[in-house]
Amino acid sequence: MRVLPFENSGNLKHYVAGGIYKNTDIQASNLSNKPDLISFMAIPLEAIKSKYFIPVWPEGLKVNPEPRITLNNSNNSNKVSVPLAFNKKNDTDYDIKYSVCPQDFWVTPRTEIHSLKGNIKPGPENDRIKVIDKRSRVASPDSSLKMVYDKDSPQFDRVNTFYFVNKTLDMYEKALGRKLSWSFDDKQLKIYSRAKRKRNAKYNRLDGSIQFCYFKKLFSMKEPVYTSRIADIVTHEAAHAILDGLKPYYHNWGSHSSIIHEGFSDCSSMLVALWNDNLVDEVIKETGGDLRKDNLIASLAEQFGKATTGKPYLRNANNNYNMMDFRIGKQSSEHHSFASLFDGMFYDLVVGMAQQYSNSMPLREALFKTREDLTGLFARAMADYAPPGNVFFHDIAKAILAADEYDFNGKYNTLIKNVLINRGLLNNQQIYDWESEQYKTPSLTISKDNLLSKKAIENLINNNKQLLGLPENNTYELESAYSAKYNQLFLQLVAPKKLLVMVPGNMGHTYQQVKVYDGVTLGFDSNKNLFYKAVNNTDEKEVEDAIKNVEMALSQQEMLFANNKHAEPLVYKESANSNVLVKSPIINL
Repeated sequence: MRVLPFENSGNLKHYVAGGIYKNTDIQASNLSNKPDLISFMAIPLEAIKSKYFIPVWPEGLKVNPEPRITLNNSNNSNKVSVPLAFNKKNDTDYDIKYSVCPQDFWVTPRTEIHSLKGNIKPGPENDRIKVIDKRSRVASPDSSLKMVYDKDSPQFDRVNTFYFVNKTLDMYEKALGRKLSWSFDDKQLKIYSRAKRKRNAKYNRLDGSIQFCYFKKLFSMKEPVYTSRIADIVTHEAAHAILDGLKPYYHNWGSHSSIIHEGFSDCSSMLVALWNDNLVDEVIKETGGDLRKDNLIASLAEQFGKATTGKPYLRNANNNYNMMDFRIGKQSSEHHSFASLFDGMFYDLVVGMAQQYSNSMPLREALFKTREDLTGLFARAMADYAPPGNVFFHDIAKAILAADEYDFNGKYNTLIKNVLINRGLLNNQQIYDWESEQYKTPSLTISKDNLLSKKAIENLINNNKQLLGLPENNTYELESAYSAKYNQLFLQLVAPKKLLVMVPGNMGHTYQQVKVYDGVTLGFDSNKNLFYKAVNNTDEKEVEDAIKNVEMALSQQEMLFANNKHAEPLVYKESANSNVLVKSPIINL
């Protein structure tokens, strides 16, 4: 559950980066040096002894400050206080102009001026994002509210990363109609624009940061490669942070969650590129209107790919991969490679929607309509309709169908079905079963009394498991509750399952526990009647995969420490209950 400390709320433990700290003075950066530290994939609800927040967007609220429903869990009160309105900050939102590279200097060897509204400080930084580079001067707007720097300067890297991270966040918040939270306990996502010399870029939940690295080329390019100057990479890493805030349980064992993360991030890069009118014009020009030709929207991280592999891109969404390719080993099931299937599915939707619109309008306008609809459909599918637990491709495929059905009245139904079937993500029977379930949504109404507290919401669901078709042996815990578009209310709940995993050690083998999570998403309409349900139950194959994943991680850790006593551990063990507690993951490029 995403929990944030409340001012003057009493003896709350200190929460940082999705974990509980036993000592309130421990900093996230010192995590690996503290033997008494415990780190959780998610915060156990029973550890909360005072007030806490559940992110929510109150009905009809359209202003910027981050919304909350306050749950008071003290002995004297168990009621929810919902603020009627939030006063907009007095700070002026200026129209700041940024000089950025629209893709990378290998593909688009130019800078462009783009603008975003906001109130920023030198860095640059705002209330959500802060750029850090201790070896260079800060970047700040000049008297004409422009941030224009030489493209080879570290200040350009600062501005480029700041703009594209903000652009990605802004794109999803507009599509969802609400302000999004990070998964870590800090209002600001830290951006290291020139982190260190390494062929990588990575998002780290542990300290709430993205590190953009730089390296010397391996192939033909003369200049060093700065990942901070590659828009596809910046938006990709920003999307990791956004999805982690939306679905913190997608970091888990034995599921497709890491693949889903990579796919979501690649697709976000394509969407941000599509929102650049100049890039749309270039795609039309370079393809002659045939979107099945390779182009700079479908080709991802071109400069990085050229520098590291010699290929003209790192990944290409214009592919014909099918699920069977990965099941039979024709393609690598490594999560970056496997994500190409997700990318291909998404690009099929881009092409299909554009073709659908181009029957009645020029291709340029068709792509503009495509980016608008696809952003809304994709954002709602991933944020609202997808379940929160151990997810697989088929869970996301059904969420995309749901977003089309409930938000677009089935406008793209035929296209989406054809894409999912052709890619092997769903078959005809699975689609038929899903549609039948939608027509049989059980009758359940949520009242104001049900929303009095976290416990009241959990009781409502756990007392209606049979009605909702949920496993009787599951106990569901509330992960988040929020109001969404169209005056809807969504509940996201998870049910943890404990697994025993054999842990090798110097004194022989021991058995430890890890958790996997079943999940359920429930959507209630403006009358607070249930209209949507999505359930993901962890099956035996997923449990086997989870155990294999953990055993592999533990074995790697054993070898890591054998070769390097100063290595950072992959897993922590809490002596209190002999539970294997996995360090908050780092998502690499």
